[in-house]
Amino acid sequence: MFSQLVLSSADGLIGSLDVGSSQPSFGPVAEVSGAAPPAFHHTSSASVVDHTYNLDPSSFLDPTLHIDATRIFSIASSRGIGIDNISTQATSNIGSANFLLTDNPPDIVSILGLSVSATFVHSESDASYVFGANRGVLSGDASFGSLTISGALIGKMRAFSGDAAANTVFYKSPTVTITLDKQTLSDFLPPSASGSVGPNQITTDALDIHLNNAHLFGRAISGDITFGVTSASLFPPLHA
Repeated sequence: MFSQLVLSSADGLIGSLDVGSSQPSFGPVAEVSGAAPPAFHHTSSASVVDHTYNLDPSSFLDPTLHIDATRIFSIASSRGIGIDNISTQATSNIGSANFLLTDNPPDIVSILGLSVSATFVHSESDASYVFGANRGVLSGDASFGSLTISGALIGKMRAFSGDAAANTVFYKSPTVTITLDKQTLSDFLPPSASGSVGPNQITTDALDIHLNNAHLFGRAISGDITFGVTSASLFPPLHA
């Protein structure tokens, strides 16, 4: 009777960088997704992620990206169709996460370009639709037990904890933008819902680090590193 009305997805870590001829990338980690109806409850987890990337093998400075994270747990769920509504939720939780951008592997004396250390990272996206009122609601949220960012790219150390306001620009320069609780509304329509109008998807990034030709160790580095990514979408029926 009903086609797909809502969907949600979550993953813990994802990123890609462009450093000259090298394009290192990682993730998604603990990715999960689902669509309703019918009801669903999907989970995915990763106990440890620990990897070091050589960003430019041709450089004697050996610029290095090191990522490690623990206790990553993602959930996408929906109770299916209720009396007059349907909703879906996605959550991403990370026990601890660390990001190091240096001119040498982290076990060697090195220059620190950028360091991010976070605990209890939480991201959530929600979507709900009420049939009688023909009304949809999208919302997101992100929080941190602790967050510390330092390094040559941003100067002095910066710290945060608690529930972040939507689209909090934690740090911004011409080459580096760090955003907490980055929420993006978009128009994401499958063929079955081509008659709906306006944003129907929310994506929430707990922490987004965007580099735009950031010069470090004699190299220009661009790309994005994101912790805690969730999304939720709703597709109003053509005849509610």
